[in-house]
Amino acid sequence: MIKKQLYINFNSVAEQAKVSKGFLYKNHRLHSRIETLRKQQEGLSSGNELNEA
Repeated sequence: MIKKQLYINFNSVAEQAKVSKGFLYKNHRLHSRIETLRKQQEGLSSGNELNEA
């Protein structure tokens, strides 16, 4: 998703992976990774706009 410049959030990851959001929230490793990536994307400058999922 990063290479495709898609927004990283629980909805978009669940849709791409074809799993439920509950699965992502309950899996602590995945939950932490999604939170980290989402925070990194928030820090991107507006010049590096991402495509919506």
